[in-house]
Amino acid sequence: MSKRVLSIVDLMLGRFARFFPVASWRAWVVVAATIFGLAYGLSPEDQTLALALLGRRVLPGEAARKAFLVIGRRGGRCRFAAWLAVYVACFRDYRGVLAAGERGIVMILCPDRRQARTLFRYVEGLLDGDPMLAAMIVSRTKDSIGLNKNISVENHTSTFRPVRGYTIVCAVVDEAAYLPDGESAAPDSELLAALRPAMATAPRALLLVLRSPYARRGDLWNAYHDHFGKDGDPIIVVQADTRTMNPSVPEDDDRPGFRARRQWSEGPVGAVQRDLAEFHSKTVGSMLTKIGQIPQDSGPSLDDIVFVPSNTDRQVTIHLTVLRGRKT
Repeated sequence: MSKRVLSIVDLMLGRFARFFPVASWRAWVVVAATIFGLAYGLSPEDQTLALALLGRRVLPGEAARKAFLVIGRRGGRCRFAAWLAVYVACFRDYRGVLAAGERGIVMILCPDRRQARTLFRYVEGLLDGDPMLAAMIVSRTKDSIGLNKNISVENHTSTFRPVRGYTIVCAVVDEAAYLPDGESAAPDSELLAALRPAMATAPRALLLVLRSPYARRGDLWNAYHDHFGKDGDPIIVVQADTRTMNPSVPEDDDRPGFRARRQWSEGPVGAVQRDLAEFHSKTVGSMLTKIGQIPQDSGPSLDDIVFVPSNTDRQVTIHLTVLRGRKT
């Protein structure tokens, strides 16, 4: 009798349950099941949660090749990303995928070395904290861990140049909206484009992109706009506020970065507001003055303007309406 292969959900609820206590990690177990096509094995309650996180009416039935997670700050996304990297590195079989002498790479990419190091420490903690996984380690540097399966977990900063020449079996891109932009007007697009050929020869290669909501631009926003709430779409987009993913955060904590769902799906305040903050006082004020909506000597504040986004095209159209009768 062949031994049953444990799924990522089995591992989170079993062998690694001490790392993921169900009281605070239940939503992340649901996300893992969703990414790997296991949602139909969940309880009815968890299936309902999965549909809410995806904005869908039908659960995905197959594993995703691309997953975008839009999660409020302190929601646990870095620890989950580290766990997913460990799972892909240690519990998937790459025989028949890698050539003799070839190493598959699980690549962690963050905007800077400090942030990448933080996520990498979670990877180290998971590997070192389990005797079976620790025994798989054959080499280690400050930025990489080599495993005895011809797989390495490597720590990189998010630029498109170093990803070329690798065979990448999984790429974890954290803080996607904050990637350095010194060399490109669209650094996230350049990076994801560079990753595609590096992942092309690994049939089950997984791209995981994570970020709290920041602005309605870039590849993360495009993925949300194009794929969130689309039944049957092979690309997974999960959106949730902090407390849905991490109930240990105090209920009265209402800081803007925690309100992922309201920022991108329910209202104009938040991500769009920050996106326009850098130019509203000059550009928007100039526009409104020219069309005679406000006195020239009165600068509008964001509180005086209603933003109504129209998603009929990839480029978000912002309609501006000044609330009459209010002092600016």
